[in-house]
Amino acid sequence: MLLQPIPATLASAAARRSSGDSPFAPRLRRRVLAPIRADSPPISLAASASSAAPSRPAKPPVCTADELHYAPVDGAGWRLALWRYRPPRNASFARHMSSQGFDTWIVEVRGAGLSTREYENSATSGSVSGGIQPLDKQSTFEAASLQSSDGYASDCDDLGLVALDEPPLLAELSNFFDRISKLMEEAVENGNFHEITEKVSVLSEMVESSTIIGPMDLTSEYNWDFDHYLEEDIPAVVEYIRQHSKTKDGKLLAIGHSMGGILLYAMLSRSGFEGVPSDLAAIVTLASSVDYTTSNSSLKLFLPLAHPAQALNVPAVPLGTLLAAAYPWASGPPYLFSWLNHQISAQDMMHPELLSKLVFNNFCTVPAKVVLQLTTAFREGGLCNRNGTFSYKDHLRECQTPVLALAGDKDLICPPEAVYETLKFIPKHKVKYRVFGKPQGPHYSHYDLVGGRLGRMADIQLGCHTIRSHGTKVARLHLYDWVILLCLAVLDGLLNIIEPFHRFVGRDMMTDLRYPLKGNTIPFWAVPLIAIVLPWVVFAGIYFKKKNVYDLHHGILGILYSVLITAVITDAIKDGVGRPRPDFFWRCFPDGIPNYDNITTDVICHGEKSVIKEGHKSFPSGHSSWSFAGLGFLAWYLAGKLKAFDRKGHIAKLCLVFLPLLVASLVAVSRVDDYWHHWQDVFAGGILGLTVASFCYLQFFPYPFDNDAIWPHAYFQQLAETHSNGNANTFEIRPTEFEDEEEGHGGIALRDTSPILESMETGRGP
Repeated sequence: MLLQPIPATLASAAARRSSGDSPFAPRLRRRVLAPIRADSPPISLAASASSAAPSRPAKPPVCTADELHYAPVDGAGWRLALWRYRPPRNASFARHMSSQGFDTWIVEVRGAGLSTREYENSATSGSVSGGIQPLDKQSTFEAASLQSSDGYASDCDDLGLVALDEPPLLAELSNFFDRISKLMEEAVENGNFHEITEKVSVLSEMVESSTIIGPMDLTSEYNWDFDHYLEEDIPAVVEYIRQHSKTKDGKLLAIGHSMGGILLYAMLSRSGFEGVPSDLAAIVTLASSVDYTTSNSSLKLFLPLAHPAQALNVPAVPLGTLLAAAYPWASGPPYLFSWLNHQISAQDMMHPELLSKLVFNNFCTVPAKVVLQLTTAFREGGLCNRNGTFSYKDHLRECQTPVLALAGDKDLICPPEAVYETLKFIPKHKVKYRVFGKPQGPHYSHYDLVGGRLGRMADIQLGCHTIRSHGTKVARLHLYDWVILLCLAVLDGLLNIIEPFHRFVGRDMMTDLRYPLKGNTIPFWAVPLIAIVLPWVVFAGIYFKKKNVYDLHHGILGILYSVLITAVITDAIKDGVGRPRPDFFWRCFPDGIPNYDNITTDVICHGEKSVIKEGHKSFPSGHSSWSFAGLGFLAWYLAGKLKAFDRKGHIAKLCLVFLPLLVASLVAVSRVDDYWHHWQDVFAGGILGLTVASFCYLQFFPYPFDNDAIWPHAYFQQLAETHSNGNANTFEIRPTEFEDEEEGHGGIALRDTSPILESMETGRGP
């Protein structure tokens, strides 16, 4: 039920309308692999995956790729068909991607398309069977028995069935149900129910004796489930493509619609559970989810059928056959199944001819085991493995692979809320989510994301949140923050001008205040460089790498607040406490001759006024508080960027986080060594600076152990606002999260469809 056919293109939802523009723009220079498919005639061809230059027989007419490969699945007896598109050519999404420099592969999983059993290798090279025979070397059967019946000639040719060259089984069933429909109409009009009943009986006997039953019996061999795709088919395909398509880092770009997207999510979850990086550089999912519990998916209507099918030991559900047979009743009078059209495409999004092509050619027979396993997506916890011991959404939070998820606003099969139910488990900085469709239209249903032709989308903007694109907006949002920051700077200047409190310093106290007057190991002017400019350099470096102006702005604003708030508190306490410095004696008596009041024994200083004033500012240490305010903020920042607390035990990350704190500590120690401060002064200054830095950082950024720690809160708020607007025309792919021009990657796109879509995608008939 969830194995739905999809076209191998994102053009309708993502492609630029100008000729030759890639849906993902010229920045994309990765290799793309596309595992796809789920229904097409099989072919018996021999191909060796281990051969350096495998011998490939002539491709059948249905294959429009440059090369047809086969990847064996160890122990499963299946050879999966891979359609390879070599650059350059342009036609369809696969052709277009190859013209953009991608090595593009389309893969058909077991039981679909040209994928074959191992024992079919001896079949004649290049032969194609016209029926749905993914498991047997059965010869082509003809759909002549029903068509030759006098008085019941089908008018299905008006729908283009013959021109479409659809599988004969579908043709027979379509003709059969079409005749039933016409007989029902005739009965209603003429009232000759007895005669019509006899004709229906004759038709039923013809069906029993026709070639329909034979192919249907083949479904008994559909004995695999979802985990077989995940654990056997996909690894075999990835390994095969790695052998034949060289990439710099061995990673692939993956694109999946519906079932293909579910497989991609499952792959990421498995990788997170095992604690190993995935083989994917990034993934794009369309109308896919592993948890439908909170949505009103129309698939819920079919759930009651799953367990009776299991009880009756039904091996497979011929979904494609049933839909093709029901389509005449959905597209014409009496429109009994007109509701099926809305499951596939929104109103006016597909041309009727294109819609009929999709229905008659691109749905598959679904193994019952796959259906039963996919029903767990509608239960608490979401999609599980075959044993029910592993939920595929639980470990998406460990996902380290960037995800772009697309949904259609009128998708009844996988509604936007179902897509979001899966995405909310993925770290926010790793996912982009867009819903296509606007209140005034066009609207997008399940297959419009990949096959809609009447909708007109604006160009997708591939860019980042840069200073040029978002800088003004961010600055305006925080205008008052910058004004307050300026006020803090003025206030701190005033605190440095006023005279500090002159604490009583008696003759007996001078014993601890006679340390020599020395210069500063760390000059005053160097402190802002260490506490502010040095972190700015780090912020700028990450900005030029990641192109996120929210991160740059909030990093700069946050550290300035941290330092200036600390400075105001420090100088206010200095002026209020007036504690003498350890070298106060020489500040007060530069000639070494002390002078005290005869009554109070308080000092009577005769040194320079400015030096004496500075001598009453020992507590707390300004060097220490400034350094810990700035470098403490940097330590928090690095902890978030490096995900230091991801529970993976990478001590090297902690070393980098502690490095700024070490520098701040050395600055503090230098103040004691220079006899400018007591140890209590630098300790208090350090605690003060680190505390303020913590509050300021957490005001702008999530906790470092949070899944979204890498970016500030405002960035995710901006994403949420963009999503709530429901405008898919503005979605962005950050190159740093999705792709790099310098790197070469391959990719894998999963779907379940038939080869006929290659011609459908280009708007041409087969």
